[in-house]
Amino acid sequence: MDMQRTLLLAAAMTAGIDALAQEVCTFEPEYLHEGDTVTLGYDPEASFLKGEIEGVYYFWRDYRWEARDMEIEKQNDGTLTATFRIPEKTALTVWKFYDRDTVDIGGPSFTYARYVLDKDGRNLPSANIGWGLLRGEHTQELAGIPSLQNAGFDRKDDETVRMWINYELRDNPECLKDIFWYATLAMQRDSTVSKADMKKNIRTLLDRDSEGDRLNERQLMQAHQIVSSILPDSTMRAEIEERLSERYPDGEFFREKTARELFLMDKSDPDDFSSCFKGFLKRFPPEKFIDSFVEDDMFDHYYSNLFRIYIYNAIILDNDYSRLVECLPVAPRRDLSMYFWHIIQIPYMRGDVSAENLYPYARLIYEELQSRPRNAAEKVWSPKEWKDKFYRDNAPAWLDYSKILDEIGENSHAMSLMDTLSLYLGSRNADFNDFYVKLLKKNGRDNEALAQIKAAVSENQASPEMLDILKTEYMRNGGTEDGFDGYINSMKSETLMKAHRDALVSSMINVPTKLFKLDRLEGGKVNMAKLDGHIIVLDFWATWCGPCKAAMPGMQMAVDRYKDDDAVDFFFISTMENRKDYVKVIKDFISEKGYDFQVLLDNPDEKGQRQAVYSYYARQFHFSGIPQKMIIDGEGNVRWIATGYYGSPSALADEISIIIEEIKK
Repeated sequence: MDMQRTLLLAAAMTAGIDALAQEVCTFEPEYLHEGDTVTLGYDPEASFLKGEIEGVYYFWRDYRWEARDMEIEKQNDGTLTATFRIPEKTALTVWKFYDRDTVDIGGPSFTYARYVLDKDGRNLPSANIGWGLLRGEHTQELAGIPSLQNAGFDRKDDETVRMWINYELRDNPECLKDIFWYATLAMQRDSTVSKADMKKNIRTLLDRDSEGDRLNERQLMQAHQIVSSILPDSTMRAEIEERLSERYPDGEFFREKTARELFLMDKSDPDDFSSCFKGFLKRFPPEKFIDSFVEDDMFDHYYSNLFRIYIYNAIILDNDYSRLVECLPVAPRRDLSMYFWHIIQIPYMRGDVSAENLYPYARLIYEELQSRPRNAAEKVWSPKEWKDKFYRDNAPAWLDYSKILDEIGENSHAMSLMDTLSLYLGSRNADFNDFYVKLLKKNGRDNEALAQIKAAVSENQASPEMLDILKTEYMRNGGTEDGFDGYINSMKSETLMKAHRDALVSSMINVPTKLFKLDRLEGGKVNMAKLDGHIIVLDFWATWCGPCKAAMPGMQMAVDRYKDDDAVDFFFISTMENRKDYVKVIKDFISEKGYDFQVLLDNPDEKGQRQAVYSYYARQFHFSGIPQKMIIDGEGNVRWIATGYYGSPSALADEISIIIEEIKK
């Protein structure tokens, strides 16, 4: 390739850069080479970013993206500068600037991106396919940059991505064995590319492999995955398995194959399974597979299942957590959050295990997740992005961990963790807001607690307790009882509330249904069919259902709003209870929480299980799961149904009110 055409290709990405982008961000030198030191300049005054500005570089090397945080310096004239060195084998570099809410990548054309040239001024191998996959409409999961997926750049169609792949193969035919995996997955959606042509690529690779241009284990596994599930070909599949068997008998392919056999074995004898699992780990030591194909989330994951069986069996059967402690350093990272959910959060929320007993293992999982070194695939996030991901992705877990810490007397640790979470959650989560306010007040930070409450009300993410605190403050400052609701409504975001109302009204239905006669918890019966003209709110729940109970503070707020309206009835129907003493359990729960609810007991079905009414409505309206809410108008028509709970008591109470008032119209 001649120098002129190479430089044109390298500069192709700059075509269409608007004047504003050029004014905001500058860089030197004009053309980038391996090993160059590059200086970026950024003018905040010309930018649309308004908060504290940070930046990240991304380097495409060895067919992966690697991210690093910028070290930004502010100059005397107010501009920002950052300097970085391009690592060897980097074929493509992109960068972003960002503040708390917005990302700047140079506009829809993704102008903060450059090819990197070798010492002779040529594009490096993998540059074209890296650029194509990054920009492709359907290739983000293959080789995109997760933190830029919503950055607003123009996505390229499959035909354009195919063009970049063809450029790569034309300019670097020797790269076929490195790019065939990406190319096949990118092209399988493209109707203009035949499966036969894609199979030819695999056949070519296998022939070259036989002639001495060997495929490594990862490439053989990629080829095996393609001929097994994407472009099925039993002959090539057997051929690849034979080569894997000869070259890598204790490699990753046979780790997964052996894991599958172990997973499917008879596990009636837990000790036998445990012995086999320990032997499996001895043959396939986890430290050998840190940057494995499976760890890139591209295989069957029997391996992960074995860890869960081994750990969970000991806890469930013997209340033995020693295997969790033993396996944490080597268990797959992607499973650690699941361990926290199953082993810590569920027992804690149900009250099955005390906070004191859960704390040591909660701490171990938290620390392992925080300190585990990242594998190559995970370095697509910069260190700051990874920290952000750690807190955002696991926010519910760390909220429960904070509650456990507070409960066992580790107040300062709980407060510190909640302060950190507040940087990522702000005021957008009602459960977080409620506990954060309690901790702030407990630590004498009353002004911060009040500010958090007001921010939560604006987001409609407040609990009844938070509103009680705000009401006390409001009355202290001269407010009146009658004016408090108006005060609260004035604080809520008009844009958010309008969008919420519009979405709810558009989801309303009008379907006739059957009304039932059910037993009251406290004795007697209620025949809903005789409540002619009444709006009926049904909430199906169970004492074993965490989300059902989490939603009840919001439902109590809704009940309170309509306590003087004789034409609106709320019924909380206990369903699918599996304990013999469920009536006592329900009474104790309602009494402990102080809820003012009319609780009804679901009717028995043909098997004697109390779920007949729930099952009838589930069949009619094709839903499953609880909590399940339904609102029925005065003529016996279901007007609204909703499954689950989305975390905000104040928003749930507003939902119920919006539907009721819409029906009244």
